[in-house]
Amino acid sequence: MDLSWRAMLAARVNAMARGLRVRVMRGSLFAPIGQEMFDLITANPPYVIGLSQLPGAHSRARAWEAGLDGRRVLDEICAGRRRIWLRVGGC
Repeated sequence: MDLSWRAMLAARVNAMARGLRVRVMRGSLFAPIGQEMFDLITANPPYVIGLSQLPGAHSRARAWEAGLDGRRVLDEICAGRRRIWLRVGGC
Protein backbone atom coordinates (compact mmCIF):
# COMPACT_ATOMS: atom_id res chain seq x y z
CA MET A 1 0.00 0.00 0.00
CA ASP A 2 1.28 3.40 -0.87
CA LEU A 3 0.09 6.88 -1.73
CA SER A 4 2.39 6.97 -4.73
CA TRP A 5 1.20 5.57 -8.05
CA ARG A 6 4.85 5.04 -9.02
CA ALA A 7 5.53 2.98 -5.90
CA MET A 8 2.46 0.86 -6.57
CA LEU A 9 3.52 0.25 -10.16
CA ALA A 10 7.03 -0.71 -9.01
CA ALA A 11 5.61 -3.17 -6.47
CA ARG A 12 3.39 -4.79 -9.11
CA VAL A 13 6.21 -5.08 -11.65
CA ASN A 14 8.60 -6.54 -9.05
CA ALA A 15 6.02 -9.07 -7.87
CA MET A 16 5.19 -10.13 -11.43
CA ALA A 17 8.88 -10.49 -12.29
CA ARG A 18 9.28 -12.86 -9.36
CA GLY A 19 6.03 -14.75 -9.95
CA LEU A 20 4.49 -13.59 -6.67
CA ARG A 21 0.81 -13.03 -6.07
CA VAL A 22 0.63 -9.61 -4.48
CA ARG A 23 -2.31 -7.27 -4.09
CA VAL A 24 -1.19 -3.65 -4.23
CA MET A 25 -3.55 -0.95 -3.00
CA ARG A 26 -3.33 2.82 -3.07
CA GLY A 27 -4.09 4.75 0.07
CA SER A 28 -2.92 6.11 3.35
CA LEU A 29 -1.91 3.45 5.84
CA PHE A 30 -4.89 1.33 6.89
CA ALA A 31 -7.65 3.27 5.09
CA PRO A 32 -8.02 1.01 2.00
CA ILE A 33 -8.04 -2.34 3.82
CA GLY A 34 -11.36 -1.97 5.61
CA GLN A 35 -11.97 -4.83 8.06
CA GLU A 36 -9.32 -7.27 6.79
CA MET A 37 -7.13 -8.99 9.36
CA PHE A 38 -3.45 -9.87 9.03
CA ASP A 39 -0.95 -12.11 10.79
CA LEU A 40 1.90 -9.75 9.99
CA ILE A 41 2.15 -6.06 9.27
CA THR A 42 5.38 -4.65 7.90
CA ALA A 43 6.25 -1.11 6.91
CA ASN A 44 9.04 1.07 5.67
CA PRO A 45 7.70 4.47 6.71
CA PRO A 46 9.41 7.81 6.27
CA TYR A 47 11.66 8.43 9.27
CA VAL A 48 13.84 11.47 8.58
CA ILE A 49 13.11 14.57 10.63
CA GLY A 50 11.72 17.22 8.30
CA LEU A 51 11.57 20.98 8.23
CA SER A 52 7.77 20.98 8.42
CA GLN A 53 5.10 18.71 9.83
CA LEU A 54 3.91 17.53 6.41
CA PRO A 55 5.74 17.63 3.06
CA GLY A 56 3.75 18.79 0.05
CA ALA A 57 1.36 16.34 -1.60
CA HIS A 58 3.52 16.04 -4.73
CA SER A 59 6.87 16.34 -3.02
CA ARG A 60 9.39 13.51 -3.27
CA ALA A 61 10.21 14.30 0.35
CA ARG A 62 7.03 12.41 1.33
CA ALA A 63 9.08 9.24 0.86
CA TRP A 64 11.50 10.08 3.67
CA GLU A 65 10.40 13.14 5.68
CA ALA A 66 8.40 12.21 8.78
CA GLY A 67 7.51 15.49 10.37
CA LEU A 68 9.27 17.58 12.94
CA ASP A 69 10.00 14.64 15.27
CA GLY A 70 10.51 11.94 12.64
CA ARG A 71 7.54 9.89 13.90
CA ARG A 72 4.51 11.21 12.00
CA VAL A 73 3.78 8.00 10.05
CA LEU A 74 5.35 5.59 12.54
CA ASP A 75 3.01 6.68 15.33
CA GLU A 76 -0.02 6.17 13.05
CA ILE A 77 1.16 2.66 12.17
CA CYS A 78 1.75 1.70 15.80
CA ALA A 79 -1.66 2.98 16.85
CA GLY A 80 -3.40 1.27 13.93
CA ARG A 81 -1.87 -2.17 14.39
CA ARG A 82 -3.65 -2.52 17.72
CA ARG A 83 -7.08 -1.95 16.26
CA ILE A 84 -8.81 -4.48 14.05
CA TRP A 85 -6.12 -5.27 11.50
CA LEU A 86 -3.75 -7.47 13.49
CA ARG A 87 -4.95 -10.92 14.50
CA VAL A 88 -4.41 -12.05 18.08
CA GLY A 89 -0.89 -13.44 18.28
CA GLY A 90 0.18 -11.50 15.18
CA CYS A 91 3.11 -9.14 15.06
